[in-house]
Amino acid sequence: MLRFRYDSALGVIRDLRGKLAEAVSESPAAVRSAGMRFVKKHPDLFGKGSRGRWKVIAESRDPQGGTGVTLQQYHGVYPVYGGSVRFHVNKDGVLDTVNNRLFPDLSKVPRKPRLTSDQAVKVAQRVTKCRSEPERKPELMVYRHEGKPRLAWEVHLNDTKPGARGVPAQWIVYVDAINGKALLYYDNIQTAGPVVGSGAGYYSGAGPVNAWNNDLTYQLRDTTRVAVGGQRLLLTTKMALLLPRIATTTGTIFLPRRAIKIRAPKLMLIDMRALWPTISKRCTDEIALMVPVPTSSPSST
Repeated sequence: MLRFRYDSALGVIRDLRGKLAEAVSESPAAVRSAGMRFVKKHPDLFGKGSRGRWKVIAESRDPQGGTGVTLQQYHGVYPVYGGSVRFHVNKDGVLDTVNNRLFPDLSKVPRKPRLTSDQAVKVAQRVTKCRSEPERKPELMVYRHEGKPRLAWEVHLNDTKPGARGVPAQWIVYVDAINGKALLYYDNIQTAGPVVGSGAGYYSGAGPVNAWNNDLTYQLRDTTRVAVGGQRLLLTTKMALLLPRIATTTGTIFLPRRAIKIRAPKLMLIDMRALWPTISKRCTDEIALMVPVPTSSPSST
């Protein structure tokens, strides 16, 4: 029996489970070879992303005796943000899982930037009002913005003055390497990081998972829904102004695309679910609000 999940927007299979192919062994090299052969043999399932260049970025063993290997997608020499593929071979040497996060629509993405890294830094400093020099060398990559892949510079700036979250901001800025526009920028200060555990998903199979401790137990959170993690609310500007009267705990809601902040109580996930029927009835024109996930919030998966 095969189980799969299909992405209608990209026209590809995202997750495929079953007895897919035989591997020589459970060694990472054998898993990589078996997985690559299978994906390249079925471009009708995985799209044009199966033709590109990949590089191993993670290898793991699971408690059931299987091996997982994750590969990063590249467009020419540039990494594709969020583009990857993961293969899993079980203890019997059978390739049983392909998690496809390869992007098939990169053919029109330029392979040479028009903007230099120094120019990208100046754009990042202007939109964040941060005059610090980059924490690391700006990196060229393919970054998806509003559903379209773009060649972009990723710039990291560490501010020196306290920001909206009470500590100096750690800015991450994506600058279009062709037209010089700031695609997205946000403060990357987050809560305490995850602990790596293991688990098995219905589609994704066995592998490592990230868990966050809330002082009582460990929780799973889906931080892949938006670029900076957290929940995505679709609200009108009028509804955004009503949030202080709706929510219950303290915090700040951010609009990272324009670096606008609205002082308002922070919504925990359970509050959002309870309030959504009321909120959704009053929504017309939609704007995206990013709600940072508090350490004590319930799981979003």
